[in-house]
Amino acid sequence: MPKVHLRPAFVVAPPLPKGKAKIDYFDNQVAGFLLEVRCTGTSTYYLRYRDKASKIRQVKIGSPATIGLEEARSLAKTLKSQSVIGFDPHEAQNKIKAIPTFRDFTQNKYIPYVKNHKRSWKLDQTILEKRFLRVWGYRKLNEISKQDLPAKSPAGIRFN
Repeated sequence: MPKVHLRPAFVVAPPLPKGKAKIDYFDNQVAGFLLEVRCTGTSTYYLRYRDKASKIRQVKIGSPATIGLEEARSLAKTLKSQSVIGFDPHEAQNKIKAIPTFRDFTQNKYIPYVKNHKRSWKLDQTILEKRFLRVWGYRKLNEISKQDLPAKSPAGIRFN
């Protein structure tokens, strides 16, 4: 774990690891900010920090091809300061990943619920499959807004 002053010239052509799969170059300006270099030559920015339980975590910031060094360093400072006050970036990413898609929600939650509570559940299932799942099936629930809803549903129900 060498500590170096990360500069744009270093990031463009970092020394490759010898005899290892990867090597981490820690920045001497921002604690926990590092450049991971793999033996294939690809590199990625990360921030290593301690969470509320003092467990060491690592969050990916991006690759040098997609984000500049100063932008990555600035983002690392922001994430580091947030982790100090108790915000866990890794936990936030997991919450976003846990949001179900519209298809998952309807098949795993909605349809099993209405089967026990509605006599017309087959109509709901048909409408969902023929109309809504085609449009929103792979969208996350938090990505669907009121503006995405039609003024009138295929079943004649008004949304507005």
